[in-house]
Amino acid sequence: MRRFPILLAVLAFPACAVDLRYIAHAAFELRSPGGVKLVVDPYNSHVWLGYTFPDNLSADAVLVTHPHFDHDAWYYLRGFPAVFRQPGRYSIGDVTIQGLPGKHADPYGAEFGQINTIFTVETGGVRLAHLGDNGPLTPDNVKAMGRVDVLLLPLDETEHILKFREIDAIVAALRPRVIVPMHYRFGPGMGPDDLGTIDAWVGKQRRVRDAGNQMTFSVRDLPSQPTVYRFQPAPEARPWSAQFWEALRAVRQFNRLLDQAKGKPTAEQLAEIGPNLVKATAREPGFIAGWHARATLARLQGRPEDAIQLLQTGLTVSYPDDTERTTLARALLAELLAERGLAAEARAQWQELLRISHRTDLQEKARRGLSTTEPRP
Repeated sequence: MRRFPILLAVLAFPACAVDLRYIAHAAFELRSPGGVKLVVDPYNSHVWLGYTFPDNLSADAVLVTHPHFDHDAWYYLRGFPAVFRQPGRYSIGDVTIQGLPGKHADPYGAEFGQINTIFTVETGGVRLAHLGDNGPLTPDNVKAMGRVDVLLLPLDETEHILKFREIDAIVAALRPRVIVPMHYRFGPGMGPDDLGTIDAWVGKQRRVRDAGNQMTFSVRDLPSQPTVYRFQPAPEARPWSAQFWEALRAVRQFNRLLDQAKGKPTAEQLAEIGPNLVKATAREPGFIAGWHARATLARLQGRPEDAIQLLQTGLTVSYPDDTERTTLARALLAELLAERGLAAEARAQWQELLRISHRTDLQEKARRGLSTTEPRP
């Protein structure tokens, strides 16, 4: 008779299922058997990737592995979710989360000390692990992670984060039942050119399953042998508009000019490229990088007052989510204000920069700026 409740539990086991939905890039949505919804590594809609983050997505909690714009767009999620980014143990409903200290893959992330938190999530008897942009795992990482049923790891043919041999070593060490590639380019217009697809790598794997956009996992249904699940991005992840691409190309053209001229382009070169930047901000006013480029051009042309006005306008009308470029614009604005002797206004920008930026280089720049603009007694 005592076995009867156990038999009922086994028969009811399919109800203990975990829903995993791929958003795009390194972003996933996970729903526990008890209805808790997590989103891991949401990305910014206006930087690098070439596609947008879905609108009106809610969550109970957001996990952020590291403060890069393509992993740290927690501000898009509705429902006032808790945001976990540090190593530690967390619980929410029927979900247990373990954040483990890792290291961002070389050579990226130096601006914030290469921090990267590896997250394991356990719910419904299934253990998932999201590596973020971690480099090769250390023996301590592997030991701390323990059993992994579903492994989400960065993979692309340029070996942007992990080399293929490093991926093989991670899979051999963790022995996951399910391997889910992430952080790659899906195809033309859906991903940056400096990321590759996963086609060649997947083609060499023995067991591959096309997962669509969403899969449900339970302990009883996990594959007996390691299997690669190839997900498709969410249909709500839309390619950037033609106007946005045009504005981005104008800014990239200007930045290439600065690099080639080592920061000292000729007056003729600046005059030639100026109209393209004006068009960029007219057609895509929310793109703060366009205003930043115009302000940089005005500064080079000896028009600091115009540069200040351009940055102030851009910060007023720009997309509020582009924190990466917004912090760069604020840093330039603070410098210009300080150069014009407007110490109080410069301090306000440095203080805001210190509040919103995760970049250690910009934080140090803000501290130096604050120390040089301290009000006199």
